[in-house]
This record gives sequence, structure tokens and C-alpha cells, in this order.
Amino acid sequence: MNFFEKLASLSRKDLSFIERILSIKVDIKIHNITLKKFKSYSRQTIIKIKNKISKKEVIFNPSRKNIKEEKICPFCKPKEFSIYEPKIGRIQGKYWISCENLFPYDLLHGMLIFRKHKFVFVKKEIFKELFQLSHQWFKKFYKLNKDFIFPFLGINYLEKAGASIEHPHFHLLLSKEPYKFEKEIIETTKKYERKFKKSYFSDFFKVCQKLELSFKSKGIKITISPTPLKGQEIILETKSFKNNQFIEIFSKIFSLFLKEKFSFNAALIWKPFKKYNIPNLAFFFLRGKAKNFKGDMGVMELYGTPILNFDPWNFKTKLEKILKN
Repeated sequence: MNFFEKLASLSRKDLSFIERILSIKVDIKIHNITLKKFKSYSRQTIIKIKNKISKKEVIFNPSRKNIKEEKICPFCKPKEFSIYEPKIGRIQGKYWISCENLFPYDLLHGMLIFRKHKFVFVKKEIFKELFQLSHQWFKKFYKLNKDFIFPFLGINYLEKAGASIEHPHFHLLLSKEPYKFEKEIIETTKKYERKFKKSYFSDFFKVCQKLELSFKSKGIKITISPTPLKGQEIILETKSFKNNQFIEIFSKIFSLFLKEKFSFNAALIWKPFKKYNIPNLAFFFLRGKAKNFKGDMGVMELYGTPILNFDPWNFKTKLEKILKN
């Protein structure tokens, strides 16, 4: 019995009891696929479960278990081995080309694939184009789906950080509701501003400045998080992701992590298309050296309070010095 059969077998009384704690939403993703080898994935089911009490949320796509290691890298020939959204076609430039995610996390999930198999080095122009194409993708889908207002851009760099394919690619998602992390930011900001009549992000930056964990570089606010989930976390705040100063800072940090051979996650939470009082935020979350496959998440990280073993002040000093050069 699969999940849907189980749901269908429950009585109204059971469903009513379940809904006291869990919100379960089922979406059907339809791919318009012409490539024969991918035809069986044309229809996929996405399940979103939220615990109304604990506020924990998860998204399941059972089809993702079918992701297989290919002998050849599918992203090295994206036009042959990836599908695209017919409504907007492919968005492409000198460094990046778009495709639809064959195994999506959510209803609107695309990717920007780097045209080379690896980052040997990165330069400002690569990310300038990345953010321009991302903005195009978000705007095109927003015009078609005015209820989808929350843009998200992210990368899992290397296997330790959750990348299923080594070839660099950024995930593009546009959703009706903010994902859990952004939702917490929105709710926290509202509560803080109601209580103190001040901007939460402005005060957070000032607090971290007093702890010598925040600084400005080329007008961009940079903070080493005092409360990361695990390892080092960098938070960037900017008025626009297309701002040249932001792109330069982002590029330098990305280059630093490549040089040091780190695996990492990067996430950019764009201002929603409808008014919410949050800035554009970018996050880097370091997962350690790429060659070190020792697990970095334990029982305390999952169910308790994270246990950290690094000095954030020392890390901030090193980063500030690098960005000044």
C-alpha cells in the first residue's frame, strides 16, 4: 500500500483527527516531455506535510528515488539530456542554460546549468549573468502564475552538500507560499517590528556589529551568523542581487570556497513579488572539505541544539581581510 492508497483508505473521522496536527497537501506535476527516455516521468506527485503544532515541514516527491547515476554527465549536453518548460522555452546565455527539473521538489522547479563541467575559477561576469537569467525565469513564470510570488535560488555544491550531480547547477523555485525557512524570517520580522517598532534586520546587523561578527564591504552588509545550524554560515543583505557590488562580493566568497575545496550550500531568498518587509538575503553554509566525507550532522543537530567547534570571530576576521583585497 502506498501513501495515497493509505490516505484514501482512512475514514473521515481518522482524517479529521490527523488534520488536527498535520496539514497534508498533494500536488500533481505534469511535465510536457518529448524525449522518449523520460516519458515515464511525465506525471509526478508532490506531497507537502506540515506539522501545525511544531511548525516542521517536509516535501516528498517519491519519483526522486529513480534518480540514477549516469555514465556520462547529463548536464554536459543539456539540450540532449534535459527537458525544458515549453511555456517559456530555454533561457540561456554565455555561461548558463536553463532546464526544467525532471525530478522537481515543487510545482515550479527549474535549474540553471553551468556550460562547463566544473568551476575551474569563477569571475564576476558568471554570476552577473546567473542573476540576470534567474530574474528572467522568475518574472516569466510569475506573469503566467500570479499566485506564485516567492522566488528562491540555491546550489548544493558537491556531494557532501547534497548535490546529486557534480556538474554545477543552481535550483530555481517559485512557490505560492514561502518555504519554512523564509516563512520563519517573515513571521519573526513581523513580531519584532510590532514589539520594538524597529527593523529586525537593521537591529540584527547592529547587534552582530557590537559582537564584531558583522561588517560592510562595498555597501553590502555581511554577517557571520552567531547561531548557525552547523559550521560557518555567512549572511549577505543587499538591495538587489543585480547590484554590481553584491555580485563582486558573492563572486569573491564563491571563489574562496572553491580555492579551499569546500563543499557548501548557497541560497538566495529574493524579495517576494508582493509586498513583504524582508530584504534580499543570501546565505552560504559551509559543509567542510570536499574530500572529507565524515558526517557533519548528528543527533543534537537533528533533534537538540547544534554543537559547534569553530571560532566565528576568527572566521569573520579572515573573510573581512579577503574581501578588502
